[in-house]
Parts: sequence; C-alpha cells; structure tokens
Amino acid sequence: MTHPWGNIFRIYALRLLILLCGCVASTSAIAADGGENRFNTLGGVWRVLDIKWVEIEKQWLFSASVSVEETSDRSVTISDLVYSSCDQLLQLKPDTPVETIHEEDIFRIDLNVMNGSSQLYWPFPVSIPVIAGECLSEEAHQRASIVYPGRLEGWFVVGGPRQKVDEVYRFPLMFRPKEGANVDVSKFDADLACNATLKDPTVQMMQEKGRQRFIQANIERGIKDVKVETDVVVIIALGMTKEDNFISETYKITDGKCVRQQ
Repeated sequence: MTHPWGNIFRIYALRLLILLCGCVASTSAIAADGGENRFNTLGGVWRVLDIKWVEIEKQWLFSASVSVEETSDRSVTISDLVYSSCDQLLQLKPDTPVETIHEEDIFRIDLNVMNGSSQLYWPFPVSIPVIAGECLSEEAHQRASIVYPGRLEGWFVVGGPRQKVDEVYRFPLMFRPKEGANVDVSKFDADLACNATLKDPTVQMMQEKGRQRFIQANIERGIKDVKVETDVVVIIALGMTKEDNFISETYKITDGKCVRQQ
C-alpha cells in the first residue's frame, strides 16, 4: 500500500515548458518593495514569495515560491528554472530571520513556481539539498531530496505505508539511509527526527494533502466515515540492508512538540 504523498518525484522529473512571455507582471509591482526580493536568471526577473526560514540542527531550511516579473520572449523548462533559482537564492537569501546566514548554513532549499495567474505548478515544493554551500544538481540528488543536517545527516524522508489502528488511519514518515551513507539505525534519534519533520513546512504540507486525498478517494467510493489522526506522528527508520533491524516510534503532538508514546 503506497503512501498518499504520491510520486512527487516522477511529477517533478517532467520537463515542462513555461512560456515566460505570457507571465509578465506590471512594472509598478516591480518597484513596490524596492527589488530586494528579486533576482535575474534565464533572461528574466523573478520575484520571491511565500518565504519561510526554519532552523534545524543549527542549520537552515529555506522555502519559497518564485514568480516571473520581467522576461524576454524565450522559453525555459521548469527544471532549469528551479535549479537556476536555487543557485540565485543561495546568494540572495531574502528576509533572513537572523542578521547573518552564510551559504554553508543552509542545508535545503524548497521551491515552487507560480505562473501568471498566481497558481502553483506543484501541490508542494521541490526540495533541493544544499551541500557545502552549493545546490545539488537534479542528477546528483535523485530521490533523496528531503534531508536534514547534523545528527540526521545520511538519512532522507519518504512516506511510509498507512497504518490502521482501531479504525483510525495513520500516515507514518519513513527515514531511509542515503546511498553510500555510513549510518547505524540503532543510533537513530527518532525524537529529533519527529521534531524536525514537525517544523518542516514541506513535509507538513505533504502529509496534510496526502490525508485530504485519502479521505476524498474514500468519499468517491461511497465511504464517508473515514477517520485519520492529525495529532499523531509515526517515525520509522530502516537499516542499510533487509537483514538490519528497524526502529518505529509513535508520538503525540503536544504544544507543537513530539511526545513519545509508550
């Protein structure tokens, strides 16, 4: 049984075209905020919206959407735009919550693209790991994109299989070792992992939209009394091989924090 996040990675891999000439905003909007949250790339001027900064393990996750404001009449792929924007945003670092954040202090950039009608291209952002102050290329990071630093380095997050407990559904989060990582599942910090995902706006968005899709799918089949838990987090960590043990912990969300259940 698959997790209701859906295959965002397959959606993301599509080489969609945006015709930039159809998305130009007015020049008055460009002057409105002085231009500090804008950057130039691929022949256009892009505005940064929906900015979020989240600190995890003394490093920063940056999340935003980009929207075109000025452009030539060229066309680019969504993929090229996302990766070029990642490089530009590492330099720009708009609306930082503290005085100084260096490129090396950022571990991930999550981006979505907004068209001329203020509609987002994806239901949730594309996550790009940042290593040593550089955005990883599309080929380099592949599926291991939702990552964390510090004590969670070497792991990436995916949706786990649904669980049904007393007629109520849960949607676990599964941490898997990155290819080539030297990690030990017996030392995995599930408490830290739970609180990291709780602070992560992209993971929370994926979980919420996944629950909504699951409920809607059941309604369409005539099942209207489906119950899902929104205040419980299940964290699963897998070992490097099938022979390794795995960890599974259940948490109750209390005052914005994960409290382990016995």
